[in-house]
Order: sequence, then C-alpha cells, then structure tokens
Amino acid sequence: MALNAIAPSHAPYLRIVPAVPLFGFFSRMRARGFGLPGAAWVLLAVQLSGAEETAPLPPLTANPPVAVQPAPAGEKSAERNPAWSEARLRETVAKLSSESFDERESASQALDHAPLDQFRALSQAASRTEDPETRARLHSVLEKIFREKLLPNLAEWKMGRGFLGIQWSISNDPPGVQVDAVISGTSAEKAGLKAGDLILRIDGKLLEAGFSSEDAVKIWKSMAPGDSMKLLLQRGPGAEQEVNLTIGEMPREYASEENEEHRSSALWERYLRGNLKIPDHLLRDAPKPLQSWPRELEAKE
Repeated sequence: MALNAIAPSHAPYLRIVPAVPLFGFFSRMRARGFGLPGAAWVLLAVQLSGAEETAPLPPLTANPPVAVQPAPAGEKSAERNPAWSEARLRETVAKLSSESFDERESASQALDHAPLDQFRALSQAASRTEDPETRARLHSVLEKIFREKLLPNLAEWKMGRGFLGIQWSISNDPPGVQVDAVISGTSAEKAGLKAGDLILRIDGKLLEAGFSSEDAVKIWKSMAPGDSMKLLLQRGPGAEQEVNLTIGEMPREYASEENEEHRSSALWERYLRGNLKIPDHLLRDAPKPLQSWPRELEAKE
C-alpha cells in the first residue's frame, strides 16, 4: 500500500524503521490466540517502531490545521475573544431588562467578557438607561473591566507604585538619604547601591539642609514603574558616584491591601464623576499573536 493512500498530507511522518524484535513478539501473541490478521500486526509494528521518534498524526482534514491559542484556565475561548459587534452589544444590553432573571444574569456574565473597545459604548448605555437594575448591572460590568483591564495601565494608578528597593533614614550632616540596607532583586541592587551609601542628589535636585523624611516620602510617592532616576551617591569620605537606574514595581508584600483598595475605589469614583480621562490607546485589546504553522507538522528532511 502506498504511503500517500494512508495520509497524503503527512507522509513525512510515516517512516518505516527496523522492527525485528517486535515481529517475534507479535508472532507469539498470535500463537496464544490473539488472532489479528497478519497485515494488521505488520502495520502496528511499523507504527510502534516510530512512536518514540515521531509525533502522533493529527486528524486528516481538507485544509491544513491552524494553531489555536488556548484559553486561560477556567475561561472559555469563545468568551475570551468574542465577535462583539454593535448589534450584539445592543442585544446583550437589552437582555439586562428581560423579565427572566436567568437571562439577565446570563447577559451580565457575557458582558463581563466584552472587549475594551466596547467600554465607552457600555458606559453610554449605562448613562442612558432609565431602569435602575439595568444601570446597576452595567456599572458592575464596567467596574469589573475597569479594575481588571484598565486600572493597571493608568498613569494615575502607577504613580506611587514605584519601588527603589532600599531601607533608608535621613542624614543631617551632610544632608541626604542614608541607605541602611538594599533589598535583594530590586532596582537599587541592580544599580549597585550598597548599605552605607549616602544619596546627595535625586534627578539633579540637591538634598539641602532641612531635608526631612516627609520630603523623601513625597519623592518616593511620585515614582512610577519604568521611570528613570539619576542619583548622586557619596560612598566614603569625598568619594562621589553617579548612578542611573530604572524604577521597579512595588512588590505585593510591600503594598497595603487597604490602601490599594482605597486608591482603586477612588479612581473608579473619579471616572464615574467624569474627572478621570481614559486615553484612547488603553481602550483597545492587545493584538493577538500571529498564528503559525504548528512546528510538529513541518516537513522533516
């Protein structure tokens, strides 16, 4: 039988390799009553012999298979990237006013997965509806999208979440910020800061006499992840060194959950009052990665 008659699109994967030990085994199995036809044993021997070296054949289809991005655990792929047209959005929002509680719940859950480019349309629908329950459900959907997808990328949220990675105290003579310890894995460690260093300047600003802990905290609260910072250090008497670093993100263990929730709620309230502008570029879902021909289906030499 010609190989092309078995799998015309995947012939490179069917390779006949020596299978002499297996034929002896199959002969003994036939003698004990396992009576498959001889041709079936031969085909099985060929397949088993190549099993360790080749990937299993995919199902035969008229068109070549395409790689599909798996959905995250617990989330259906159809819900993750649905085809949200304006008509579908209007239809789903209309179901929030349905007489059926189950239909209203189903519509709310579906809207939770609406893409970011529908955020403004949902917001407009919430402001126009006269039904209190529909408005409440839309606000719940909007808040979920806001907190989970928009908030981490807002400049207002990032501000104050920068993390230098030092334990510090104030030095009066000479004035500056004394580095008492450097936290492992942080921007400070990567930039080479050491315990005992004295920070004299921050981004060109001299820390003059009277510089206080409150002044230092104001600087730390103005930092955002990804910001660049230039420090002038004194390392030993008369030895000064300039250091450039990139501010990291505050680790979860150093963030106050109460403060995080307060800031998140405050920004959401600002948006509801119209005092928080969301940049257009944030209201677009990240582009899908380009799909390529699966590596296991590439022809082998």
